[in-house]
Order: sequence, then C-alpha cells, then structure tokens
Amino acid sequence: MNKLTNGSDAGGPDKRSDVRRKLAAVNARRAGRARVPSNIGMLKIAVAGDTGIGKTSLISHFLQIAEVVERLDPATFDHLTLPIRSTLCSTIPDAELHTGEEKFNVTFYDTPGFGTKPDAMATIRPVTDFLLSQFGKTNKIFSREKTIPDGVIMKLLSGGTGAHSHVDVLLYCFLHRVKPVDIEYIKRLHPAVNVVPIIIKSDTLRPSDVFALKISILEDLQKADIKIYGFGLSHSDLIDLANAGVSGTVPFAVWNSKVLGPSGGPGEEERPVVNEFEALKNSLLHGHVDDLRGLTGEKFVRWRNAERR
Repeated sequence: MNKLTNGSDAGGPDKRSDVRRKLAAVNARRAGRARVPSNIGMLKIAVAGDTGIGKTSLISHFLQIAEVVERLDPATFDHLTLPIRSTLCSTIPDAELHTGEEKFNVTFYDTPGFGTKPDAMATIRPVTDFLLSQFGKTNKIFSREKTIPDGVIMKLLSGGTGAHSHVDVLLYCFLHRVKPVDIEYIKRLHPAVNVVPIIIKSDTLRPSDVFALKISILEDLQKADIKIYGFGLSHSDLIDLANAGVSGTVPFAVWNSKVLGPSGGPGEEERPVVNEFEALKNSLLHGHVDDLRGLTGEKFVRWRNAERR
C-alpha cells in the first residue's frame, strides 16, 4: 500500500491550500443546487465488490437514514442465473407526494460478491450484463422514434422523472487493499455506469492507512485509464486531496456500525477513525443527483448509438 506523503511530497502548503479551496468551491456549488429529500427524483444505486466485506450492510445503513421515510422488503431476481437483490425505498413523505408521482423513488441493487464462485468472471460478467440489459429496457422508451436527438434523450434522462430503467451510480467497495480483480471489474463496469469507489469498514483501519488506501485505489485506477465519478473533482484533484489528508472525497471511507462506537467496545480508549458516510450520502442524494443521472444518460446515448450502427 502506498504511504501517505508529507506536505513537501504532495506539493507543499500552497498545493494543499489550492486543493482545499477547490473542494470548498465544489461544496459551495453543491449546497447551492442541493435537492431536498422529497425532490430527489428517481435514482437507482447498485453496490458491487468482493464477497463478505459489508456491501449489504452499507445498503442497510442507507435504508436507515432520516431521508428514507418508507421502504419495501427486498426482492431477489435472477439475471443469467446470478441472484440480485433489489430494495425500493422512498424519500417522499405522503403529504408531499404529487398526483401520479411514483412514491418509491430510490432503488438499491445488491449484487453478489465475486468471491462466491471459483472464477470471479462468473460473477463479473453477469453483473456487467445486467447493467447493459437495463440500457436495453431504457431504450424501449425511445425505440419507436429513432431520430430523436441525443440532447433531448439526455435531458429526459437527467430530470429524475423515472424515464429510465438503467442504474445511475454504482458504489464499488474495497476492503483493506486493492486487488487486480477489483481493477478488472471496474474496467468492465465503468462504460455502463458512474462508478464511485468506497472503502468499507474504515473503522478497522488507522486514519493514515485509510488515506494511503485512497491513494492506492486512485493511482491504480489512473494507471488502468479508468474514469470514476469524482463529484465535481478531477482524478488528480482527488489524489492531491488524499495526499493532503483531506477527508470527505472519493474514495469515501465508511463504517456501518450504529451500535458500537469507534473504540470497539466499553473500557477501550477511543481511537480516531475516518467515517465519510455523511459526505457520501449528501453527495449522492442531494448535491449531485442530477449530474449522476445526466452522465449515465450520456453513457446510455453512446451505447444506443453503437447498438444502432
């Protein structure tokens, strides 16, 4: 794992001040366009990664946030024999529900970990195919009118009205280290969806190790020429912020326990942990929801045009 660099290696105090100012500007823009929970619109979120690292717990944590006013029991369906669990929830109180509006506006897709099978590709391929199949379902909306301009399609898909079936964002979970299979998985995913890397169970790592892992993830993705979604920050900005030890940016580090504190139990001295779940939640559900839908709309249009050739 890469070591966290000191100030001089990261470009010195001026460089750190520059990236902090850029983050502050992004956060200010986010606050200015943030949506209230009842006005999020339709959003589809998938979670992927290895087996047994806490993907399902992360979804459960989301389902317990104050913004979620109602949820349905999970339903499991098979895609190419691979079980995927979907959970519908709502951020719209009944009193604010408009006539004809879909109440359950947020969907979580819990995909199996690639460690469930001897060959990781036996999981990776079906999950990737599932994402592309959702593009196919969205395309049925537009298939009767083949000459509809790309810009019109993207505008419709970014509005949050539910005019799509595809997934808007995928949270890819890492635990403690980056494996080659993680990079290969994300490489296959990112043409079909906005990928946001997540460090799971960050309470099991020292803060210095969290930021070293952030740097390792970002640098490995950069070497593989994989584009991730940075919530308004470039890949190099994210690396600079991780080098400077600035929290609240991609890859978000989260821990899911709502019972035990970061000390791990009574009588133990509380140790510092990095928990950026709140920043992740606010970025997903409030500050960048329209941008997420719009960028996946662009991916859909590229896929649609390629399919029509």
